[in-house]
Amino acid sequence: TLMDFGHINDGIKMALEGCAAVIIESNHSRDMLRACSLYTWDLKQRILSQVGHLSNEDLSDWLQSDFDGSASHVVLAHVSQRANDPHLARLMAETALKMRPPLFRADTKVTVSSHRQPTEWISF
Repeated sequence: TLMDFGHINDGIKMALEGCAAVIIESNHSRDMLRACSLYTWDLKQRILSQVGHLSNEDLSDWLQSDFDGSASHVVLAHVSQRANDPHLARLMAETALKMRPPLFRADTKVTVSSHRQPTEWISF
């Protein structure tokens, strides 16, 4: 489980290699965060920083370029209710997985955790 780390560095990439499942932050859409009138500029800057929260875009970059395909499930967690949309987060993650080169495509299921109900049971 990875939350509140702002970006995926080499250490995190190595820690994620070989995982059977990954629960990872997909906190915000950069555009939705910038447009959110409820957040101050200072808060937006902290969220967008290297020590803030992982965006849908950053997660998608990792899934497309650096994900080793070992995880059969990726659970998107800590999804902002104000600066994200669960459907957008899932779409971006699934699209990133489909854009991987054919040899590296994984049969990975993407699930979005909810603030309102438990995440579905995942079996291995």
